[in-house]
Amino acid sequence: MQNQGLAIGATLLGTAVAGIFTPRLATMLIGLYGWREAIAFLSIGIWVVAIPSFLWIIKDLGSDEPKTESAETRTKGAEQLAAAEMDFADVIGSRTFWMIGLAVMLIGFVDQSVGQHMVMYLDRDVGLGPIVAANVLSVVFAISIVGKLGFGWFYDKLSVRGVMLCYFLMAVAVVLLFPVQILWVLILFSIVRGLAHGGAIVDIPVLSKHCFGPKVLGKTIGILTACVTVGFALGPPIVGYLYDTQGNYRTAFFLLIGVSIAAGLSLLGVKATYRERVLALERAAANPVEPEPAWGSSSRERSGPSS
Repeated sequence: MQNQGLAIGATLLGTAVAGIFTPRLATMLIGLYGWREAIAFLSIGIWVVAIPSFLWIIKDLGSDEPKTESAETRTKGAEQLAAAEMDFADVIGSRTFWMIGLAVMLIGFVDQSVGQHMVMYLDRDVGLGPIVAANVLSVVFAISIVGKLGFGWFYDKLSVRGVMLCYFLMAVAVVLLFPVQILWVLILFSIVRGLAHGGAIVDIPVLSKHCFGPKVLGKTIGILTACVTVGFALGPPIVGYLYDTQGNYRTAFFLLIGVSIAAGLSLLGVKATYRERVLALERAAANPVEPEPAWGSSSRERSGPSS
């Protein structure tokens, strides 16, 4: 259970690194060729880098390896004992699972809405121009590297409560969009938004493992990812509709603030059951308790043989 969040954050750094360079590159390509051709050019990286790398990794994992005793086999202990008790039917029928599903859907609604509308808001509504808006987006992705690692470490320490704090921080980022034309607020927004976005990327694997364990990890991550995707799909068009009907983002931003807070509050009753069980078993294994003598034992048995 140690450093899981930090490891996930480190694994997902690639998306942040790509996000640092993509906005500025996209702005340049759109200016030269138009947005359709720019998107086509950007997709080349998927074909020449992402897919070949994925196929190479899969081939490498499928190679013959000597069947030696693995670390998992050597360290059978508290985690396996706890995982054996987790059943997917119980997980899917629990209130905890669906409260997590609601929370990640809501935060996905906010995260994707801010990501999709931020550049247009900074460019047109605030009047910073496309270059500055693209640079802000690049800075946000750069800071999200710290967010993924920092919140990953934070989740290892606080688990569900750490995720709640990330969701509340997302609300703070939206609040900062109102006076973002002030330079120091723009800088603060970039920092807060980057940290919150990074934390929101790492949340589902951590919540799945800490609450339900590794036995059902693939299924829980799959369903919760579907939940967050619903939020991704709903957020940007709803915010866009509010902007089109009202002529500004004011109402939409208030909605996003409320949804972020609701996402955090949805986790109030959620407990990291598996994590707590594992930690309890590890503490018990580290500090075994000597059995006390039975009440019916004689004084001779308790005191030992006499000479």
